[in-house]
Amino acid sequence: MAIRYLMPENNKLSSWGSAKKPHRIEELKKNNTDTNCTTMHIKLSGSKTSGTVLKHKSVAPPAIEYNAFNRVENPSRKVHESKRLHISLDVDADTFCLQALTSEIIGEATSAQRPALGAVTGTLHVTVKGTEPLLLNYVQVRLSGYTCEYARRTGTCADGDRIQIVNTPNSNKSVSYNTPFIQDIVHFNSAMEGESVGPDRSMLLPPGIYNYKFEFLINSEIFPASIASHLGSTVYRLEALVTVPRTKHKFETVVLTSIVTLKKALSPEYTNALEDSTVHNTWREGLLDYSLSLSSRVLEIDTPLQLSLQLVRKLGCEIKDVQVALVQTTSIPCLDASSGLTLDNYYCQPRKSLLRQVGGFDPKEMCYNLSIDDLVVPSSLKSSAFDSIIPSYEERNSCLPGAGPTRYRLKISHEMKALITLSVGNTETVNLSLKIPVLLLDRNLGISAQLPKYEVSPVELNYCNSASSVLSPPKYDERCGVDGIDNGNV
Repeated sequence: MAIRYLMPENNKLSSWGSAKKPHRIEELKKNNTDTNCTTMHIKLSGSKTSGTVLKHKSVAPPAIEYNAFNRVENPSRKVHESKRLHISLDVDADTFCLQALTSEIIGEATSAQRPALGAVTGTLHVTVKGTEPLLLNYVQVRLSGYTCEYARRTGTCADGDRIQIVNTPNSNKSVSYNTPFIQDIVHFNSAMEGESVGPDRSMLLPPGIYNYKFEFLINSEIFPASIASHLGSTVYRLEALVTVPRTKHKFETVVLTSIVTLKKALSPEYTNALEDSTVHNTWREGLLDYSLSLSSRVLEIDTPLQLSLQLVRKLGCEIKDVQVALVQTTSIPCLDASSGLTLDNYYCQPRKSLLRQVGGFDPKEMCYNLSIDDLVVPSSLKSSAFDSIIPSYEERNSCLPGAGPTRYRLKISHEMKALITLSVGNTETVNLSLKIPVLLLDRNLGISAQLPKYEVSPVELNYCNSASSVLSPPKYDERCGVDGIDNGNV
Protein backbone atom coordinates (compact mmCIF):
# COMPACT_ATOMS: atom_id res chain seq x y z
CA MET A 1 0.00 0.00 0.00
CA ALA A 2 1.16 3.54 -0.64
CA ILE A 3 -0.03 6.48 1.37
CA ARG A 4 0.91 10.11 1.12
CA TYR A 5 -0.04 12.84 3.54
CA LEU A 6 -0.26 16.57 2.81
CA MET A 7 -0.64 19.20 5.49
CA PRO A 8 -3.96 21.11 5.58
CA GLU A 9 -4.06 24.34 3.65
CA ASN A 10 -6.95 26.80 3.96
CA ASN A 11 -8.93 24.18 5.88
CA LYS A 12 -8.47 21.75 2.99
CA LEU A 13 -6.49 18.55 3.05
CA SER A 14 -5.80 16.13 0.24
CA SER A 15 -4.44 12.65 0.93
CA TRP A 16 -3.48 10.12 -1.73
CA GLY A 17 -3.81 6.43 -0.99
CA SER A 18 -2.88 3.61 -3.33
CA ALA A 19 -3.35 -0.11 -2.80
CA LYS A 20 -0.22 -1.86 -3.98
CA LYS A 21 -1.59 -5.41 -4.25
CA PRO A 22 -4.03 -7.69 -2.42
CA HIS A 23 -2.38 -9.79 0.29
CA ARG A 24 -3.01 -13.48 0.86
CA ILE A 25 -4.90 -14.67 3.89
CA GLU A 26 -1.71 -16.08 5.51
CA GLU A 27 -0.10 -12.63 5.37
CA LEU A 28 -3.19 -11.02 6.85
CA LYS A 29 -3.22 -13.36 9.85
CA LYS A 30 0.50 -12.81 10.43
CA ASN A 31 0.41 -9.02 10.24
CA ASN A 32 -2.99 -8.23 11.69
CA THR A 33 -2.78 -6.61 15.12
CA ASP A 34 -6.44 -5.64 15.46
CA THR A 35 -7.74 -8.57 17.51
CA ASN A 36 -10.88 -6.84 18.78
CA CYS A 37 -12.52 -6.55 15.39
CA THR A 38 -16.08 -7.82 15.32
CA THR A 39 -18.18 -9.16 12.46
CA MET A 40 -21.58 -7.75 11.58
CA HIS A 41 -24.14 -8.85 8.99
CA ILE A 42 -25.78 -5.70 7.65
CA LYS A 43 -28.39 -4.37 5.27
CA LEU A 44 -27.70 -1.06 3.58
CA SER A 45 -31.24 0.05 2.77
CA GLY A 46 -32.55 0.99 6.21
CA SER A 47 -30.80 4.35 6.58
CA LYS A 48 -32.52 7.66 7.22
CA THR A 49 -29.35 9.67 6.68
CA SER A 50 -28.43 8.15 3.28
CA GLY A 51 -25.39 6.32 4.62
CA THR A 52 -25.62 3.25 6.84
CA VAL A 53 -24.35 3.87 10.38
CA LEU A 54 -23.02 0.95 12.42
CA LYS A 55 -22.81 1.09 16.21
CA HIS A 56 -20.12 -1.07 17.79
CA LYS A 57 -17.88 -1.38 20.86
CA SER A 58 -14.61 -2.31 19.15
CA VAL A 59 -12.10 0.42 18.29
CA ALA A 60 -11.74 -0.86 14.74
CA PRO A 61 -14.75 -0.87 12.42
CA PRO A 62 -16.48 -4.26 12.32
CA ALA A 63 -15.91 -6.71 9.51
CA ILE A 64 -19.12 -6.41 7.51
CA GLU A 65 -21.06 -9.08 5.66
CA TYR A 66 -23.91 -8.32 3.28
CA ASN A 67 -25.50 -9.56 0.08
CA ALA A 68 -23.79 -7.38 -2.52
CA PHE A 69 -25.89 -8.95 -5.31
CA ASN A 70 -29.21 -7.75 -3.87
CA ARG A 71 -29.39 -4.12 -4.98
CA VAL A 72 -32.86 -3.67 -3.48
CA GLU A 73 -31.80 -4.78 -0.02
CA ASN A 74 -28.30 -3.28 -0.35
CA PRO A 75 -28.32 -0.39 -2.82
CA SER A 76 -25.37 1.90 -3.48
CA ARG A 77 -25.22 4.67 -0.88
CA LYS A 78 -22.68 7.31 -1.90
CA VAL A 79 -23.60 10.22 0.40
CA HIS A 80 -23.93 10.63 4.17
CA GLU A 81 -25.33 13.79 5.75
CA SER A 82 -25.56 14.64 9.45
CA LYS A 83 -25.14 17.63 11.78
CA ARG A 84 -21.35 17.27 12.01
CA LEU A 85 -20.38 15.41 8.86
CA HIS A 86 -20.92 15.38 5.13
CA ILE A 87 -19.28 12.38 3.42
CA SER A 88 -19.45 11.49 -0.28
CA LEU A 89 -17.83 8.68 -2.26
CA ASP A 90 -17.01 9.73 -5.83
CA VAL A 91 -15.70 7.19 -8.36
CA ASP A 92 -13.96 8.41 -11.50
CA ALA A 93 -15.91 5.95 -13.67
CA ASP A 94 -18.62 3.31 -13.28
CA THR A 95 -16.83 0.85 -15.59
CA PHE A 96 -13.13 0.01 -15.82
CA CYS A 97 -11.70 -2.01 -18.71
CA LEU A 98 -8.59 -4.14 -19.16
CA GLN A 99 -7.31 -5.45 -22.49
CA ALA A 100 -6.93 -8.94 -21.09
CA LEU A 101 -9.64 -11.14 -22.57
CA THR A 102 -8.40 -14.55 -23.67
CA SER A 103 -10.26 -17.52 -25.06
CA GLU A 104 -9.57 -20.99 -26.36
CA ILE A 105 -11.62 -20.05 -29.43
CA ILE A 106 -9.15 -17.51 -30.77
CA GLY A 107 -6.04 -19.60 -30.12
CA GLU A 108 -2.62 -18.32 -29.20
CA ALA A 109 -1.62 -14.68 -29.12
CA THR A 110 0.69 -13.35 -31.84
CA SER A 111 3.16 -12.34 -29.11
CA ALA A 112 3.76 -13.17 -25.47
CA GLN A 113 0.93 -11.74 -23.41
CA ARG A 114 1.55 -10.20 -20.03
CA PRO A 115 -1.07 -9.48 -17.37
CA ALA A 116 -2.95 -6.28 -18.05
CA LEU A 117 -2.87 -3.61 -15.37
CA GLY A 118 -5.39 -0.91 -14.60
CA ALA A 119 -6.65 1.17 -11.73
CA VAL A 120 -9.94 1.91 -9.99
CA THR A 121 -9.72 5.50 -8.83
CA GLY A 122 -11.84 8.05 -7.03
CA THR A 123 -12.07 10.46 -4.11
CA LEU A 124 -13.62 10.27 -0.66
CA HIS A 125 -14.80 13.73 0.41
CA VAL A 126 -15.18 14.44 4.13
CA THR A 127 -16.57 17.76 5.38
CA VAL A 128 -16.42 18.55 9.09
CA LYS A 129 -19.19 21.01 9.96
CA GLY A 130 -19.60 23.42 12.85
CA THR A 131 -16.90 25.23 14.81
CA GLU A 132 -15.34 22.40 16.84
CA PRO A 133 -12.80 19.80 15.66
CA LEU A 134 -14.03 16.24 15.18
CA LEU A 135 -12.08 13.11 16.13
CA LEU A 136 -12.00 10.30 13.56
CA ASN A 137 -10.54 6.88 14.35
CA TYR A 138 -10.57 5.22 10.95
CA VAL A 139 -10.87 6.57 7.41
CA GLN A 140 -10.57 3.85 4.78
CA VAL A 141 -11.78 2.78 1.34
CA ARG A 142 -12.04 -0.86 0.28
CA LEU A 143 -12.33 -2.51 -3.10
CA SER A 144 -14.23 -5.75 -2.45
CA GLY A 145 -15.10 -8.48 -4.92
CA TYR A 146 -18.02 -10.85 -4.31
CA THR A 147 -18.80 -14.01 -6.23
CA CYS A 148 -21.77 -16.37 -6.33
CA GLU A 149 -20.75 -19.78 -7.68
CA TYR A 150 -22.92 -22.62 -8.95
CA ALA A 151 -22.22 -26.30 -9.57
CA ARG A 152 -24.12 -29.34 -10.78
CA ARG A 153 -24.27 -32.03 -8.10
CA THR A 154 -24.36 -35.51 -9.64
CA GLY A 155 -24.78 -38.89 -7.98
CA THR A 156 -27.29 -41.28 -6.50
CA CYS A 157 -27.87 -39.68 -3.11
CA ALA A 158 -31.05 -37.83 -2.24
CA ASP A 159 -29.78 -34.42 -3.30
CA GLY A 160 -28.03 -35.61 -6.44
CA ASP A 161 -28.50 -34.30 -10.00
CA ARG A 162 -29.36 -30.71 -9.21
CA ILE A 163 -27.84 -27.26 -9.68
CA GLN A 164 -27.03 -25.39 -6.50
CA ILE A 165 -25.11 -22.42 -5.13
CA VAL A 166 -21.92 -23.78 -3.62
CA ASN A 167 -20.84 -20.77 -1.51
CA THR A 168 -23.95 -19.93 0.49
CA PRO A 169 -23.39 -18.55 4.02
CA ASN A 170 -24.30 -22.01 5.38
CA SER A 171 -22.12 -24.03 3.00
CA ASN A 172 -19.11 -24.19 5.38
CA LYS A 173 -16.91 -22.56 2.74
CA SER A 174 -14.24 -20.05 3.76
CA VAL A 175 -15.74 -17.59 1.30
CA SER A 176 -19.52 -17.20 1.07
CA TYR A 177 -21.18 -14.81 -1.33
CA ASN A 178 -21.66 -12.42 1.63
CA THR A 179 -17.90 -12.05 2.15
CA PRO A 180 -15.27 -10.81 -0.33
CA PHE A 181 -13.25 -13.37 -2.24
CA ILE A 182 -10.75 -10.60 -2.93
CA GLN A 183 -10.29 -7.29 -1.15
CA ASP A 184 -7.84 -4.42 -0.90
CA ILE A 185 -7.94 -1.56 1.57
CA VAL A 186 -6.52 1.94 1.61
CA HIS A 187 -6.06 3.51 5.08
CA PHE A 188 -5.83 7.27 5.13
CA ASN A 189 -4.86 7.66 8.77
CA SER A 190 -2.37 4.80 9.06
CA ALA A 191 1.23 5.21 10.16
CA MET A 192 3.92 5.56 7.54
CA GLU A 193 6.68 2.99 7.06
CA GLY A 194 8.85 2.71 10.16
CA GLU A 195 6.23 4.18 12.47
CA SER A 196 4.25 2.21 15.03
CA VAL A 197 0.54 1.62 14.57
CA GLY A 198 -1.54 1.51 17.71
CA PRO A 199 -5.06 0.14 18.05
CA ASP A 200 -6.45 3.70 17.97
CA ARG A 201 -5.75 5.27 14.56
CA SER A 202 -7.26 8.61 15.52
CA MET A 203 -6.84 12.06 14.04
CA LEU A 204 -8.42 15.35 15.07
CA LEU A 205 -9.84 17.28 12.11
CA PRO A 206 -10.68 20.98 12.38
CA PRO A 207 -13.81 22.15 10.50
CA GLY A 208 -13.13 22.09 6.78
CA ILE A 209 -13.12 19.99 3.62
CA TYR A 210 -10.87 16.94 3.33
CA ASN A 211 -10.37 15.12 0.01
CA TYR A 212 -8.91 11.61 0.10
CA LYS A 213 -7.92 10.35 -3.33
CA PHE A 214 -7.56 6.58 -3.71
CA GLU A 215 -6.24 4.19 -6.31
CA PHE A 216 -6.59 0.41 -6.47
CA LEU A 217 -4.28 -1.38 -8.89
CA ILE A 218 -6.05 -4.10 -10.89
CA ASN A 219 -4.20 -7.14 -12.24
CA SER A 220 -6.09 -9.13 -14.87
CA GLU A 221 -4.73 -12.43 -13.53
CA ILE A 222 -6.15 -11.82 -10.05
CA PHE A 223 -9.38 -9.90 -10.66
CA PRO A 224 -12.05 -11.72 -12.72
CA ALA A 225 -14.42 -9.67 -14.84
CA SER A 226 -17.83 -8.64 -13.53
CA ILE A 227 -20.78 -10.72 -14.67
CA ALA A 228 -24.43 -11.32 -13.82
CA SER A 229 -25.96 -14.60 -15.02
CA HIS A 230 -28.37 -17.23 -13.74
CA LEU A 231 -25.48 -19.68 -13.15
CA GLY A 232 -22.92 -17.39 -11.55
CA SER A 233 -22.19 -13.76 -10.79
CA THR A 234 -19.27 -11.54 -9.81
CA VAL A 235 -19.68 -7.99 -8.55
CA TYR A 236 -17.31 -5.34 -7.19
CA ARG A 237 -18.10 -2.64 -4.66
CA LEU A 238 -16.12 0.28 -3.34
CA GLU A 239 -16.80 0.57 0.39
CA ALA A 240 -15.88 3.67 2.37
CA LEU A 241 -15.79 3.43 6.18
CA VAL A 242 -15.37 6.42 8.53
CA THR A 243 -15.33 5.72 12.29
CA VAL A 244 -16.16 8.33 14.95
CA PRO A 245 -15.63 7.61 18.69
CA ARG A 246 -18.55 8.26 21.03
CA THR A 247 -18.92 8.35 24.78
CA LYS A 248 -18.64 5.33 27.08
CA HIS A 249 -16.20 3.51 24.78
CA LYS A 250 -18.66 3.24 21.94
CA PHE A 251 -18.07 3.95 18.26
CA GLU A 252 -20.09 4.69 15.12
CA THR A 253 -18.96 3.86 11.60
CA VAL A 254 -20.48 5.38 8.45
CA VAL A 255 -20.57 2.93 5.53
CA LEU A 256 -20.92 4.11 1.92
CA THR A 257 -20.81 1.83 -1.12
CA SER A 258 -20.61 2.22 -4.88
CA ILE A 259 -20.90 -0.55 -7.47
CA VAL A 260 -18.11 -0.63 -10.07
CA THR A 261 -17.91 -2.87 -13.13
CA LEU A 262 -14.72 -4.52 -14.37
CA LYS A 263 -14.71 -5.56 -18.05
CA LYS A 264 -12.07 -7.27 -20.14
CA ALA A 265 -11.55 -6.28 -23.77
CA LEU A 266 -9.75 -8.37 -26.37
CA SER A 267 -5.99 -7.96 -26.26
CA PRO A 268 -4.30 -6.51 -29.38
CA GLU A 269 -2.06 -9.59 -29.50
CA TYR A 270 -4.99 -11.63 -30.81
CA THR A 271 -5.05 -10.15 -34.31
CA ASN A 272 -5.64 -13.63 -35.76
CA ALA A 273 -9.14 -13.51 -34.31
CA LEU A 274 -10.10 -10.87 -36.90
CA GLU A 275 -9.50 -13.24 -39.80
CA ASP A 276 -12.44 -14.77 -41.60
CA SER A 277 -13.41 -18.34 -40.86
CA THR A 278 -14.99 -21.03 -43.07
CA VAL A 279 -16.27 -24.54 -42.39
CA HIS A 280 -17.30 -27.05 -45.07
CA ASN A 281 -19.05 -30.40 -45.16
CA THR A 282 -20.39 -32.94 -47.64
CA TRP A 283 -23.47 -35.02 -46.97
CA ARG A 284 -24.28 -38.44 -48.43
CA GLU A 285 -21.43 -38.64 -50.91
CA GLY A 286 -22.05 -35.24 -52.44
CA LEU A 287 -25.83 -35.19 -52.41
CA LEU A 288 -25.31 -31.81 -50.70
CA ASP A 289 -22.13 -29.73 -50.38
CA TYR A 290 -22.42 -26.85 -47.98
CA SER A 291 -20.06 -24.29 -46.44
CA LEU A 292 -20.46 -21.48 -43.89
CA SER A 293 -18.24 -18.37 -43.74
CA LEU A 294 -17.95 -15.50 -41.26
CA SER A 295 -16.03 -12.29 -41.83
CA SER A 296 -14.56 -12.55 -38.31
CA ARG A 297 -14.66 -14.85 -35.31
CA VAL A 298 -15.04 -11.80 -33.07
CA LEU A 299 -18.61 -10.53 -32.82
CA GLU A 300 -19.56 -7.30 -31.10
CA ILE A 301 -23.11 -6.92 -29.84
CA ASP A 302 -25.23 -4.53 -31.95
CA THR A 303 -22.51 -4.45 -34.65
CA PRO A 304 -23.21 -5.80 -38.20
CA LEU A 305 -21.44 -8.98 -39.29
CA GLN A 306 -21.07 -10.60 -42.71
CA LEU A 307 -22.18 -14.21 -43.10
CA SER A 308 -22.36 -16.32 -46.25
CA LEU A 309 -23.70 -19.83 -46.85
CA GLN A 310 -23.03 -21.81 -50.06
CA LEU A 311 -25.26 -24.78 -50.91
CA VAL A 312 -24.71 -27.12 -53.87
CA ARG A 313 -27.24 -29.94 -54.23
CA LYS A 314 -27.92 -32.82 -56.55
CA LEU A 315 -31.20 -34.14 -57.88
CA GLY A 316 -33.35 -35.81 -55.25
CA CYS A 317 -32.37 -33.24 -52.58
CA GLU A 318 -34.49 -30.13 -52.07
CA ILE A 319 -33.68 -27.31 -49.68
CA LYS A 320 -36.69 -26.12 -47.69
CA ASP A 321 -35.40 -23.77 -45.02
CA VAL A 322 -32.25 -22.22 -43.53
CA GLN A 323 -31.99 -20.78 -40.03
CA VAL A 324 -29.06 -18.76 -38.69
CA ALA A 325 -28.81 -18.86 -34.90
CA LEU A 326 -26.48 -17.95 -32.09
CA VAL A 327 -25.96 -20.75 -29.58
CA GLN A 328 -24.85 -19.71 -26.10
CA THR A 329 -23.49 -22.43 -23.81
CA THR A 330 -23.06 -21.83 -20.09
CA SER A 331 -20.71 -24.28 -18.33
CA ILE A 332 -20.27 -24.82 -14.59
CA PRO A 333 -18.33 -27.46 -12.61
CA CYS A 334 -19.78 -30.78 -11.51
CA LEU A 335 -19.61 -32.13 -7.97
CA ASP A 336 -19.81 -35.70 -6.78
CA ALA A 337 -22.89 -35.89 -4.55
CA SER A 338 -21.29 -38.40 -2.19
CA SER A 339 -17.78 -37.03 -1.67
CA GLY A 340 -18.42 -33.39 -2.52
CA LEU A 341 -15.26 -33.30 -4.68
CA THR A 342 -15.04 -31.59 -8.05
CA LEU A 343 -15.37 -33.89 -11.04
CA ASP A 344 -13.41 -33.61 -14.30
CA ASN A 345 -16.42 -32.81 -16.44
CA TYR A 346 -18.64 -29.73 -16.70
CA TYR A 347 -22.37 -29.26 -16.82
CA CYS A 348 -23.24 -27.44 -20.05
CA GLN A 349 -26.49 -25.59 -20.66
CA PRO A 350 -26.95 -24.57 -24.33
CA ARG A 351 -29.54 -22.00 -25.47
CA LYS A 352 -30.34 -21.14 -29.09
CA SER A 353 -31.44 -17.70 -30.28
CA LEU A 354 -32.70 -17.31 -33.85
CA LEU A 355 -31.13 -14.43 -35.78
CA ARG A 356 -32.41 -14.97 -39.34
CA GLN A 357 -34.64 -17.42 -41.22
CA VAL A 358 -34.62 -17.83 -45.00
CA GLY A 359 -37.03 -19.85 -47.14
CA GLY A 360 -38.45 -19.89 -50.65
CA PHE A 361 -35.53 -21.63 -52.36
CA ASP A 362 -36.15 -22.08 -56.11
CA PRO A 363 -36.45 -25.85 -56.73
CA LYS A 364 -35.06 -25.36 -60.26
CA GLU A 365 -31.71 -24.08 -59.01
CA MET A 366 -28.91 -26.45 -58.04
CA CYS A 367 -26.62 -23.92 -56.38
CA TYR A 368 -27.49 -21.26 -53.80
CA ASN A 369 -25.34 -18.48 -52.39
CA LEU A 370 -26.93 -16.94 -49.34
CA SER A 371 -25.18 -13.73 -48.26
CA ILE A 372 -26.15 -11.67 -45.21
CA ASP A 373 -24.24 -8.41 -44.80
CA ASP A 374 -26.19 -6.99 -41.87
CA LEU A 375 -26.37 -9.90 -39.43
CA VAL A 376 -26.57 -8.44 -35.91
CA VAL A 377 -26.63 -9.92 -32.43
CA PRO A 378 -28.89 -7.37 -30.71
CA SER A 379 -28.40 -6.44 -27.07
CA SER A 380 -32.11 -7.03 -26.48
CA LEU A 381 -31.92 -10.64 -27.66
CA LYS A 382 -33.39 -13.16 -25.22
CA SER A 383 -32.46 -16.82 -25.24
CA SER A 384 -35.03 -17.68 -22.59
CA ALA A 385 -37.56 -16.02 -20.34
CA PHE A 386 -35.02 -15.52 -17.55
CA ASP A 387 -31.63 -15.17 -19.22
CA SER A 388 -30.33 -12.80 -21.88
CA ILE A 389 -27.44 -13.18 -24.27
CA ILE A 390 -24.23 -12.54 -22.32
CA PRO A 391 -20.78 -11.76 -23.78
CA SER A 392 -18.20 -14.55 -23.77
CA TYR A 393 -16.76 -15.20 -20.33
CA GLU A 394 -14.00 -17.48 -19.05
CA GLU A 395 -12.81 -17.24 -15.46
CA ARG A 396 -10.98 -19.91 -13.49
CA ASN A 397 -10.00 -20.46 -9.82
CA SER A 398 -13.16 -22.03 -8.47
CA CYS A 399 -13.59 -22.23 -4.69
CA LEU A 400 -14.76 -25.84 -4.95
CA PRO A 401 -12.84 -28.60 -3.11
CA GLY A 402 -10.40 -30.39 -5.38
CA ALA A 403 -10.66 -27.74 -8.12
CA GLY A 404 -7.23 -26.70 -9.37
CA PRO A 405 -6.32 -23.24 -10.69
CA THR A 406 -7.17 -24.26 -14.26
CA ARG A 407 -10.76 -25.23 -13.50
CA TYR A 408 -13.40 -22.83 -14.74
CA ARG A 409 -15.74 -21.40 -12.14
CA LEU A 410 -17.92 -20.16 -15.01
CA LYS A 411 -17.58 -20.29 -18.77
CA ILE A 412 -19.93 -18.77 -21.35
CA SER A 413 -19.14 -19.63 -24.97
CA HIS A 414 -20.89 -19.01 -28.29
CA GLU A 415 -21.28 -20.56 -31.73
CA MET A 416 -22.74 -19.18 -34.92
CA LYS A 417 -24.83 -21.98 -36.37
CA ALA A 418 -26.57 -22.57 -39.70
CA LEU A 419 -29.42 -25.12 -39.62
CA ILE A 420 -30.47 -26.50 -43.00
CA THR A 421 -33.74 -28.37 -43.52
CA LEU A 422 -33.80 -30.77 -46.53
CA SER A 423 -36.41 -32.88 -48.24
CA VAL A 424 -35.00 -36.05 -49.74
CA GLY A 425 -37.10 -37.92 -52.30
CA ASN A 426 -40.23 -36.18 -51.00
CA THR A 427 -40.35 -38.77 -48.21
CA GLU A 428 -37.53 -37.92 -45.84
CA THR A 429 -36.89 -34.70 -43.92
CA VAL A 430 -33.32 -34.14 -42.78
CA ASN A 431 -31.82 -31.39 -40.59
CA LEU A 432 -28.14 -30.56 -41.11
CA SER A 433 -26.01 -27.96 -39.35
CA LEU A 434 -22.71 -26.12 -39.61
CA LYS A 435 -21.22 -24.11 -36.76
CA ILE A 436 -18.28 -21.79 -36.12
CA PRO A 437 -17.11 -20.97 -32.57
CA VAL A 438 -17.13 -17.20 -32.04
CA LEU A 439 -16.15 -14.72 -29.37
CA LEU A 440 -19.06 -12.45 -28.43
CA LEU A 441 -18.09 -9.09 -26.92
CA ASP A 442 -19.79 -5.98 -25.70
CA ARG A 443 -19.84 -3.24 -28.28
CA ASN A 444 -16.53 -1.35 -28.62
CA LEU A 445 -14.60 -3.95 -26.63
CA GLY A 446 -12.94 -5.70 -29.56
CA ILE A 447 -9.32 -5.34 -30.61
CA SER A 448 -10.08 -1.91 -32.03
CA ALA A 449 -11.17 -0.67 -28.60
CA GLN A 450 -9.20 2.44 -27.70
CA LEU A 451 -8.71 2.03 -23.98
CA PRO A 452 -6.65 4.60 -22.07
CA LYS A 453 -3.20 3.38 -21.21
CA TYR A 454 -2.62 2.89 -17.52
CA GLU A 455 0.12 5.14 -16.18
CA VAL A 456 1.57 5.22 -12.69
CA SER A 457 0.47 8.28 -10.74
CA PRO A 458 2.98 11.14 -10.98
CA VAL A 459 2.43 11.83 -7.27
CA GLU A 460 5.46 10.76 -5.24
CA LEU A 461 4.28 8.00 -2.94
CA ASN A 462 5.79 6.52 0.19
CA TYR A 463 5.22 2.77 0.28
CA CYS A 464 4.41 0.72 3.33
CA ASN A 465 3.10 -2.79 3.74
CA SER A 466 -0.63 -3.23 4.24
CA ALA A 467 -1.87 -5.67 6.84
CA SER A 468 -5.46 -5.17 5.77
CA SER A 469 -5.56 -6.42 2.19
CA VAL A 470 -6.72 -9.96 1.56
CA LEU A 471 -6.88 -12.27 -1.39
CA SER A 472 -9.43 -14.35 0.48
CA PRO A 473 -11.38 -13.15 3.53
CA PRO A 474 -10.56 -14.60 6.96
CA LYS A 475 -12.73 -17.21 8.58
CA TYR A 476 -14.99 -15.62 11.12
CA ASP A 477 -15.32 -18.38 13.70
CA GLU A 478 -16.08 -16.18 16.68
CA ARG A 479 -18.56 -13.35 16.62
CA CYS A 480 -18.61 -10.80 19.42
CA GLY A 481 -21.84 -9.20 20.53
CA VAL A 482 -22.64 -5.91 18.83
CA ASP A 483 -25.23 -3.26 19.37
CA GLY A 484 -26.57 -3.70 15.85
CA ILE A 485 -27.25 -1.32 13.02
CA ASP A 486 -28.66 2.09 13.70
CA ASN A 487 -28.85 5.55 12.24
CA GLY A 488 -26.54 7.39 14.59
CA ASN A 489 -25.84 11.05 14.97
CA VAL A 490 -22.43 10.90 13.30
